[in-house]
Amino acid sequence: TSGGVAHEASEQGLDGSLVNFPGDQGNWVGGKIGGSLQFGGLAAQQYVRVPDFAKPTTSLSLSAWVWADSMPQWATIAANWNGLYGALNYGLFGSDPYLSLYFAEPNPQGINVANGSDDLVPPISLGQWHHVAVIANGSSHEVRFWRDGQNAGWFFYSGSFYPAPVPQLNIGGEPTYDNPNQGYWDGKIDDLALWTRALSSQEIDAIYNAGLKGKSLISLVPEPTTLAYTAVGCLVLIAERFRRGRGCSSFH
Repeated sequence: TSGGVAHEASEQGLDGSLVNFPGDQGNWVGGKIGGSLQFGGLAAQQYVRVPDFAKPTTSLSLSAWVWADSMPQWATIAANWNGLYGALNYGLFGSDPYLSLYFAEPNPQGINVANGSDDLVPPISLGQWHHVAVIANGSSHEVRFWRDGQNAGWFFYSGSFYPAPVPQLNIGGEPTYDNPNQGYWDGKIDDLALWTRALSSQEIDAIYNAGLKGKSLISLVPEPTTLAYTAVGCLVLIAERFRRGRGCSSFH
């Protein structure tokens, strides 16, 4: 809720630094869940840089609440990218008001960049909170998009991720784009979380419904048999810290 560091809550030491914010202080504003971080779009080129994080090998899930004031081309929600490929690049689909996921997967010739978008639901609207999620399931070889509690599209992939070429995770912007007129989110991001496993549809429903009530996903008590909650972290942009279970990181 203040300062120039986005502190993560899984106690893995993966704090994020705020880049290009005035006075090295974040523009912390009201959010869907208490508070959120405001990103200034193309003119400001602001983002949060997490120096390292657990990379997906077969599965991935990402969940966030987002608010768009405008829609710059390829505006980024979260990315691990080197300009050509990476473990994920999640944000607007070019100039279209839909969200897409790009990532690298292995093929016999080297790598392939898989991609798809959430175009089975109405376009992202401006000036409104949306819950967005994407799940890559290595067992079913499916990537599925969710928006505001609805299944929003899907595509197939090989079931594995090509090793990430760079360590960092960037939130709200992607500085590796050569074109300065693309890649930066204009609006707010709240309660952003990343897992190296595939969440179930029931878990996505629980996160969405908790957010509608103003509660962070960190407030959800994981079932005792779900080892992934304790074994891997997630990255969360929230205003208040909840301490039930481990495995989620809060940036505040």
